[in-house]
Amino acid sequence: MDFKRKRWIYLVGALIAAICTGIGYTWSVFQSPLIAKFGWNLRTASLIFTFQVIVSTMTPMMLGQLQQKLGLKKYLLTGAAIYGLGLIVTGFATNLVFFLISFSVGVGLGTGMLYPSLMGYSVKLFPDKSGIAAGLMAGFYGTGAVIWAPTAAFLYQHYGIMNVYKILGIAFAVIITILLSFLKMPPADFTPETLKKKSAKHSNVPDLTWQQMVRTPKFYMLLVLFSLGNTSGLMIMAHASSILQDGIALSATKAAVLVGMVSMFNTGGRFFWGFISDAIGRYVTINILFITVGLSMVALSVASGVIFMTAIMAVGFCYGGFATIIAPTTADIFGQKHVTVNYGFLYFSFGIGAILGPQIAAYTKSISGGYLTGFLVVSVFSIAGLVLNKLIMGTGRNTEKSINIQKA
Repeated sequence: MDFKRKRWIYLVGALIAAICTGIGYTWSVFQSPLIAKFGWNLRTASLIFTFQVIVSTMTPMMLGQLQQKLGLKKYLLTGAAIYGLGLIVTGFATNLVFFLISFSVGVGLGTGMLYPSLMGYSVKLFPDKSGIAAGLMAGFYGTGAVIWAPTAAFLYQHYGIMNVYKILGIAFAVIITILLSFLKMPPADFTPETLKKKSAKHSNVPDLTWQQMVRTPKFYMLLVLFSLGNTSGLMIMAHASSILQDGIALSATKAAVLVGMVSMFNTGGRFFWGFISDAIGRYVTINILFITVGLSMVALSVASGVIFMTAIMAVGFCYGGFATIIAPTTADIFGQKHVTVNYGFLYFSFGIGAILGPQIAAYTKSISGGYLTGFLVVSVFSIAGLVLNKLIMGTGRNTEKSINIQKA
């Protein structure tokens, strides 16, 4: 069997590993039992999760050089060990500091080593279908919430909240390690026929290392672009229940049902936009995402009823698109060769969005009693994103010249 066929097997293994890496999406299941056990308040419990997100999004930038030194497979196996051990040790935590070290740092570090590298790996396997590959990876990673939330809830009822961490830590470490052991990197000369037909489009794309990439203006423009895009989705994902209760006077129970639907739209968007971006191009797809988010945010600020619910689902759907499109865009602009490392640097846009989105919503809620100002701020972000996307996609030749000068 040639590599073109084998890569589908490797992708399936990577996708299953990504599902096991998505424990962070189940935090809401753990939060209340932990508050009850340790006597924390909601703000303290949220700090643990926020810190974990920050660590996981900063990890690829901090350890990019380590991945180059170890190679992708050893790097991933190291990440799997740290991830599993972090969960197991968290099961023995007795206080906040212990929890911050074991979960926020340990699990965050492991997640940051695993998911961004698996995303880059999927794009490297399918340079001819990078949008679809990235969409599958992002979608399966997000599916972790669907699988592990009820699993964690079941285990909690039978074994106690701290034992859930131990059980899942052992299971994930074993499963991910076995799956990663079978992964293979594409041969150096691997170029699918469909990509060869597009050689005129791709032949001028330089393969930059992360050291070269961060010296280009386009890297920072992309980091800002995707941070703007992720902010809207992370605002909604963090405050969806409260927004629905305030915006259309839903009960907490009914809002919870719609929050689940937002998550479903988010996951569906990851698959959909990955496919679309391969068909119509990244530039057009990003424009559609920003336009849809901008209009949806305006609708949330003035509408009610069905239009309000449709708008919030649309934002979740588009957040799935931003989560998917970063990796293939990285490969398109900075080359396929080092995408497993390079993507990790732009992955930090999730960390920026995770700080901006929820904080903008929380701040506007605290000073005005509602989310109207926050919606309008993010709609302005969408306009800024459209302008920035135009600048980025319109500076290809200039960027290429600057890269060649730096390489020389």
